Amino acid sequence: MFGSVMLEVAIGLIFVYLILSLICMTVNEWIAALWKMRSKTLEHGIYSMLNCNNLVQEVYAHPVIQGLIRTGPPPMLVKLLENNKPSYISSKNLAAATIDILQKKADRTEINDAYRSVCEGVKCLPEGPLKQAVQSLIGQAEQNIDSFRCGLEKWFDDSMERVTGWYKREIQVIGLIIALATSCFTNADTLQIIDQLYHDNTMRLSIVTAASEVSNLSAVQNIPQSNIYLAVQPHLPIGWHDTNSMPLKAGDWARKIIGLFLTAGAVSLGAPFWFDLLQKVMNVRFTGKKPLPTDCSITGKI
Repeated sequence: MFGSVMLEVAIGLIFVYLILSLICMTVNEWIAALWKMRSKTLEHGIYSMLNCNNLVQEVYAHPVIQGLIRTGPPPMLVKLLENNKPSYISSKNLAAATIDILQKKADRTEINDAYRSVCEGVKCLPEGPLKQAVQSLIGQAEQNIDSFRCGLEKWFDDSMERVTGWYKREIQVIGLIIALATSCFTNADTLQIIDQLYHDNTMRLSIVTAASEVSNLSAVQNIPQSNIYLAVQPHLPIGWHDTNSMPLKAGDWARKIIGLFLTAGAVSLGAPFWFDLLQKVMNVRFTGKKPLPTDCSITGKI
């Protein structure tokens, strides 16, 4: 299919990385959902932002936030969904719930103005960083409830950027562990894969053909399961399906460990990375090398 064997080997290696990354991504998302990592990280971020347990509990109990929580789980998932919390809260929802809670802390029978009721409600907060932060937002609002609401929303958005960083770091660590486990389980040794792809023309051709089909898709999510299943077939360069897969000497074990760690590191980059790279490599190869300009093209003469 392609003239360059080395390019075909590179395409095959990228395709194997892509398939393994898809498997790891699925496992990672399943673990994140099972452990409720998004909702727990969000809750931790809100606690860190508000720094007041009572207010956080009131926010989560507010009807605006309760409406975001999934209800009516199947009986077999009841235990898994205990203390279920939303995995995403918009800044508008959080600001609306916070303002309503602050207003209810004031005596609204005497205070009808929304901004004044918020100011009175803030006085009921315990002394600490939260009260100081909200008072600072009130001072910047210039006696306008809409300006105060915008300040709250911006405060929340800024805090959630930090929370997003926490979540990404946690997911990256878990993803690396999953990638290493997957590499060991499937014997996806980068050095061995390169060697087999280089010497086995039939294997290389079948993988490049599958990679060519996948590269024509619009998104990594559209990859059919039939292509994913190719990764576990005996004729592909992964798996512990023969006696040659198991190292016998210390040097072979060192080479095997290096190959597995190379695969784990590559797979941890994620399926979108390898899908984009596969498309770029395919486009470059199909385009081919541009011919050198002739004298006519240089001078503009025909």
